[in-house]
Amino acid sequence: MFTWLRSKLTRLSKWPTLIDKKRNTKLAGQLVASVGVAAWPAHVNELSTKKVRFVLGHWQKQGSSIALTLCNKRSGFSRAVRGSIIKVLLRPDGLWDLHCTLDQPLNSDDWAALVQP
Repeated sequence: MFTWLRSKLTRLSKWPTLIDKKRNTKLAGQLVASVGVAAWPAHVNELSTKKVRFVLGHWQKQGSSIALTLCNKRSGFSRAVRGSIIKVLLRPDGLWDLHCTLDQPLNSDDWAALVQP
């Protein structure tokens, strides 16, 4: 479903690694997202039930509200959520590192389905 996301992030020399801190499992390149109505492709670095951190090729204003579709590439499970951007950092490779709090926390079943290996 989201196979085009990886091709859109070709400027990344190495896909960042998602760390599932509860199980200490590395999920490199597994969790992706589309951002906003334009469906900008993003790669998720960290995910909790209340926050998400992702890499995006398009700048977003701090404090803005955005729509996200989170997707586990291996299982195909996806979940649409809304959140607010709390931090925006420019990376050395020209991409943007965005920190976002979710408007509604993910329930534990959705979180587990998104991070499952």
